Order: sequence, then C-alpha cells, then structure tokens
Amino acid sequence: MRSQLIDVEAKGLKLVFLDEAVFTFNTMATRAWFSAYDCLKLRDAETRIKTMALVAAISQDKGLEGYMLHPRSISSP
Repeated sequence: MRSQLIDVEAKGLKLVFLDEAVFTFNTMATRAWFSAYDCLKLRDAETRIKTMALVAAISQDKGLEGYMLHPRSISSP
C-alpha cells in the first residue's frame, strides 16, 4: 500500500478517499453523541427514518470532493 501511495504522489495524481456510512432507524435510536451530563431526548416519530447510505469522497487538498446518497446499503461484487 505504501509503495502505491508513493507512486501516486510521484505521478502527480490526485488521491481521493471514498467511504460509505449507512444510517438506519436502529443506528439513530441506539447511537448518539451528546454533551456530558446532558440527556438525549428523542421522539419515536422523529426518528422513523428510511435506511440510507452516504458515500463521500475526500481529498487532502480540497476536503469534500463530492457525495452521493443512496436509498439502501451499497453492495459490492
């Protein structure tokens, strides 16, 4: 992997990282971050979201290059 990164840099190519995050009702209801000593309040009706996947591309020089929302988890061959 390191040699591939060195090759990319030597060729002057742009390196873009891709990642997928999937959000579901269960993710939203059971995992959250909040201020210390504060209570998280969720109404069930507000958290009934459809499953969706976010694919984001970032680079060192630009930051967010782009993103795509997908209606479900993306499977790869």
